[in-house]
Amino acid sequence: MKEKIKIDTIRKRSDFKKIYKEGSYIKGKYLHIYMLARAEDNCSIRVGFDISKKIGNAVTRNRIRRILKEILIKIEQEYNRSIDIIFVAKKGICNISFWDLKDHIEKIFTTSLKHTES
Repeated sequence: MKEKIKIDTIRKRSDFKKIYKEGSYIKGKYLHIYMLARAEDNCSIRVGFDISKKIGNAVTRNRIRRILKEILIKIEQEYNRSIDIIFVAKKGICNISFWDLKDHIEKIFTTSLKHTES
């Protein structure tokens, strides 16, 4: 049986700065994603969110956070390594369905993993 991957939240400003500076950057239609692999072997994913007030009010921003976390939980089995991820939401993310956003993020992850493994 596969080990369950733990998802934590990135909260420290210094962690955000390190990921922005050293991590790989992937542009998407609804999201920009920064990813940085860590040398730990406990297979935990740390996720941070950068969602501007321009996106919407607090209810909208928190809904987006919950949706993004749920998508990570659904696709986490494919990525068995320790990684830090920052999602930077763009304006059109409010109008997209859960399944379209999930497909969009999966496509971004598969292209990014191809680049990091080669």
